Amino acid sequence: MKKFILLFLFYPLYAFSDESCSNFLEKHTLDNDVVDLACLWNESHTAVAVCLKKVTTKCFVIDSENITDVSKIEQSNLGKLGIAKKAEYKSVQTKPIEWLSSKENLFLVSFQTRAWLKGQRYTVAGPAAVTNGEYHAQ
Repeated sequence: MKKFILLFLFYPLYAFSDESCSNFLEKHTLDNDVVDLACLWNESHTAVAVCLKKVTTKCFVIDSENITDVSKIEQSNLGKLGIAKKAEYKSVQTKPIEWLSSKENLFLVSFQTRAWLKGQRYTVAGPAAVTNGEYHAQ
């Protein structure tokens, strides 16, 4: 994961704004152990919300100045379900689905979490707020 984060420090975000998220992640992710990737650019292509999954899920909101870890959104979403601990689910998948707000130094992104338990899929979404590079749990 550190390799992925370091990549953003060396390559400015705006340099990739004309690429689709999937092409960007395929070309610029250095970690071959990533099994699931999802990203979503804001409307002006000045920030991107990213989720990567190896064994655990890591989610970030990245702009030209900050890389903010918002991975706790997955646990927050699972808590809304209230039916099992994360370890009890067969599989859990989290991804950004919508930019709710994208203003200078203020980003609000909706993340969706899908969880499978005993053959049933559960889906829940929740917002992650980031101001000045700091995550604020909702």
